[in-house]
Amino acid sequence: MAKADGLLWAPGRLPQERADETMTRVEQIIRLVENGNVDQALALVPKVKKYGSDEEKYTLADCLYGWGMPEEAKELLEELTARYPDDGDIRLFLAEVYTELEAEEEALAILSEIDEDDPQFVRACLLAADLYEMQGLAEVSERKLRQAYEKAPDEPIVQFALAELYFSHGEYSKSVPLYEQVRKTNKEMAGVLITERIAEALSRSGEFEAALPYYEEALNEKMDSRTLFTYGFTALQAGYTQTAMDKLSALKELDPDYTPLLPFIWRKRMNKKDGSCKAMRRRLRASASTNGTKSSAFTQASWRSS
Repeated sequence: MAKADGLLWAPGRLPQERADETMTRVEQIIRLVENGNVDQALALVPKVKKYGSDEEKYTLADCLYGWGMPEEAKELLEELTARYPDDGDIRLFLAEVYTELEAEEEALAILSEIDEDDPQFVRACLLAADLYEMQGLAEVSERKLRQAYEKAPDEPIVQFALAELYFSHGEYSKSVPLYEQVRKTNKEMAGVLITERIAEALSRSGEFEAALPYYEEALNEKMDSRTLFTYGFTALQAGYTQTAMDKLSALKELDPDYTPLLPFIWRKRMNKKDGSCKAMRRRLRASASTNGTKSSAFTQASWRSS
């Protein structure tokens, strides 16, 4: 359902009769909660349940859910679902409430009843994919995301969800084209910088040189310690030793406490027979010894073994 005045409601989908007295109670409930008088507000809820219109019950369910009372919201939504079995908006909302209550099977059952032609079908697929992923059913989760993608291939959130699934399962080559689609309209989504994600996917799939310009762009958008480190490692793998050293120096300036951990991490990835890598290890030793902190015995041992 569409949002109206901050509350979920779609005019015309449910009966429109308004009981003024009851609507006043709904408004009173909202006002009382906002003022911290929760007990007084909850005392009015049974009257709305008994006398309220379906629209008002849906509005109240939305409020109760937002206030952290999913059990109370569930009772209202189950009543409305029984009355309007073909309404995908109500079903999706109820599935979200079931998920909050950790009733995953109930949520999946009600999501499966949302028809492909329903406007909420794509959102239902996304929620079902999350639930199947939580259950460890990766193939089923992917199938649900593919259904959403086939229905809404230009929707960035669908592209991103499918890309994240592939990325988390190590299928980096599948994730990159989807991230590229997201990147056309969004620099960041769900707290993830898309260019950095593409760079990491390329690096993890062994396409080190192709990843470098994405790392550069990611740093231009957001300077970050982890991105600097992975950029440096990828540059080294691509044969750009000076670039790797430059990024390490920048990392040391940005986050001095990050560098004591680097020698062991980098040693595990370096070809010890390569002279340029030996130079890099010398540079890392210097960084660890001049950053104002002492290397741990574990770190020092890693250098002796190299």
